[in-house]
Amino acid sequence: MSNSPSPNGPTLLLRYTDGGVTPTQLREYISDAGFFQPLRQTLGLYVHIPFCRTRCRFCSFYIEPHRVQQVRAFLQAAIQEIEYYAHHIGLRDVPVETVYVGGGTPTTLHPQELNGLLQAIRTAFMVRPWAELCVEGHPASLTLEMISALVKAGWNRLSLGVQSFDVRELRMLGGRPSTRVTQQALRLAKAVGFHNINVDLMYGLPGQTLETWRASLEDLLAFAPTHCSCYALTVEEGSIFFEESTRGRMVEPDPALQNAMEAMASSALQHAGYEQYEISNFSQPGYACRHNQRYWRDEPYLGLGPSAQSCLGSLRFGNVGNLSAYCSILRNERLPIDELDFRSSEQVARETVVFGLRLLQGVPDKKVSPLLQAQTEWKRALQSLKDEGLLVHERGRLRLTALGRRYADTVAVALL
Repeated sequence: MSNSPSPNGPTLLLRYTDGGVTPTQLREYISDAGFFQPLRQTLGLYVHIPFCRTRCRFCSFYIEPHRVQQVRAFLQAAIQEIEYYAHHIGLRDVPVETVYVGGGTPTTLHPQELNGLLQAIRTAFMVRPWAELCVEGHPASLTLEMISALVKAGWNRLSLGVQSFDVRELRMLGGRPSTRVTQQALRLAKAVGFHNINVDLMYGLPGQTLETWRASLEDLLAFAPTHCSCYALTVEEGSIFFEESTRGRMVEPDPALQNAMEAMASSALQHAGYEQYEISNFSQPGYACRHNQRYWRDEPYLGLGPSAQSCLGSLRFGNVGNLSAYCSILRNERLPIDELDFRSSEQVARETVVFGLRLLQGVPDKKVSPLLQAQTEWKRALQSLKDEGLLVHERGRLRLTALGRRYADTVAVALL
């Protein structure tokens, strides 16, 4: 294992090949990263559930087939990981304001298993009474028993990966339920007591047209969820779509058509009373996703489960993306981290600006000024982006223009 880098020096990547990190080592790194001095932070928790019944063709996340024995091993390891961070790392008294359980497909688990994880978190950490407690779900698994148990346990936000309401598009994506099943799940979730529901939709799909996209938006608005995430399809390495694209069996998304679909979604949702608060996210007033805003504001978050990522102070680290290794390392009383790096103060400042630009309100001057004063090259890059009409500085904030939101990745590369 490499020597510990200085948190004030250049970013150095540590890769652990000796089977994880001891709790004592990680606590020292977190302390070196300035997380505990002084302790004024709050925390967001993310738990990765790595199980799915089938892999959707666009998905590149780490997942495993759902098998009873693997689920049992994962739950035992996850609870052990939770307890390590609370009691040995010293995060027990850090107020937790958001809990987000994603995947994979969390609702492949039995509701008692999901609720057991939430109870373990509540027992180990200081979870605020008003915390946002979100679980992702697959419409086909949202039975009356499942939804009722989740509501009773205290989950207060449900996120559904619907992607489309078009029958042909759902079939093409693979692993998706019928439109009827999705509509039934939405009605049931509302009726049983989920008042905060997010629906994910995806545009730029193979064969998708403006007409089918408009129809999906209309179906979405008929249910009036409190939140909607509209994502352009990106063909990610590791996905089935990527493999098909490299073999010439799939045509890459048409950027012009995706731009038209993006504009259509923005117009339709805002006309219906939704606020666009982030590049891809819309909410009814008061229902912006608090957990995701932690990422965009570069606030501390802790990732639990295989492949989950964390950021505490200037320290960034990620878990091994392998369920067997994850469980084995925890059985050996170590934390299943396979990479870790300290961010320099300059890198933290740059990332705070770049992530913050995803929010439509932009970044306040106090976050931008240190870079303007100290980084001549960065200042020139910023001015160039302004000259191109991608950024604007007004009323004490730096933000993306409408054109800039369309080229947000280009802006991020230039400013990082």
